[in-house]
Amino acid sequence: MCLAIHQLQQFGSTDPFDSINITSDADQLSEEALEAIYLRLLTACDSGSWDTPSKMNKVCLVTTGATAAFPELVKAALRPDSLQAFADNGFTKLIFQCGATFTSFNEMMPIDLKGLNIEAFDFKAAGLNREMRECQAKDGVSKKGLLICHAGRLLQY
Repeated sequence: MCLAIHQLQQFGSTDPFDSINITSDADQLSEEALEAIYLRLLTACDSGSWDTPSKMNKVCLVTTGATAAFPELVKAALRPDSLQAFADNGFTKLIFQCGATFTSFNEMMPIDLKGLNIEAFDFKAAGLNREMRECQAKDGVSKKGLLICHAGRLLQY
């Protein structure tokens, strides 16, 4: 509670709340002071205005195509050193659209995900619009991500 009060006092507001003495005993605070603290906590949580750093989303979409099996691409992206590189570069989420490889996706997943959120699916009839938009930067929400995709099938003549 004291840490939260201290954090809230850092906002620099001129309301009476800022003159409250910080104490470890919540019973020593008046009901009005506790209500002010509660309201400020709600406001800070809803607005994301804490002084502590928050991690913005950064998404990578890996697509092998809806019908093609491309386990090499999926395995390469899921290697421990690859996952570490994603994490080291601020990524928070990997989305795999892995077509026919989806049936063996869980077997490819490593135990240590390096703190990354990983999602996978085979095909979406509605397309990849939502997933591609997650890779875009959005003020205060997400950083610019990455799209890794297959280049088609190599044909030799």
